[in-house]
Amino acid sequence: MKSNFQLFKKLSDSAKAELQRRAQINRHSIENEALNIIEAALSTPKKMGFGDKLAAIGRFYQVEEKDIEFIESMRNRTPAKPMKFD
Repeated sequence: MKSNFQLFKKLSDSAKAELQRRAQINRHSIENEALNIIEAALSTPKKMGFGDKLAAIGRFYQVEEKDIEFIESMRNRTPAKPMKFD
């Protein structure tokens, strides 16, 4: 597998083989396949997790520790009544 890209010299043999396999399947040169993979990886938006979303909401509304303490003090901690199946 000859290539003009210096990057390919540092790839493991298994990575080179996989890149060559994908290039053949997609009918691309190895260089074009590598560029497509890199572009796809860099253009894919990162999915935000629940905790990140919650933190963003807190920052947006400028929630502070005193707000959280107030919410905690107002919570009803009485256990829920169990359901009855009669």
